[in-house]
Amino acid sequence: MARRAIVGLIWCVALYLAILFTVGLVAGNLAAAHAEPGQDPAVVGNDAGEHARETAGPFIAFAVVGLVFLSLRLGYLPGARRDRAAITRN
Repeated sequence: MARRAIVGLIWCVALYLAILFTVGLVAGNLAAAHAEPGQDPAVVGNDAGEHARETAGPFIAFAVVGLVFLSLRLGYLPGARRDRAAITRN
């Protein structure tokens, strides 16, 4: 049981950081691509990426925790699968 909880925590952190990174990357690239003349695209992209990560962070965290919890209960995540032989023996 404790092993599955630790694996679930690791999956939560990994998925949260990966999705947060992707959201910031996409928002920053889109904003930099549409920067006004005279604006530094790097600064515009950085500001947009930070704003997107700050805005979407709590929603992403809530969705990731729910997804990982459900996946742990159903046994879909690698490292958290139930032993099928032990289940059928009982």
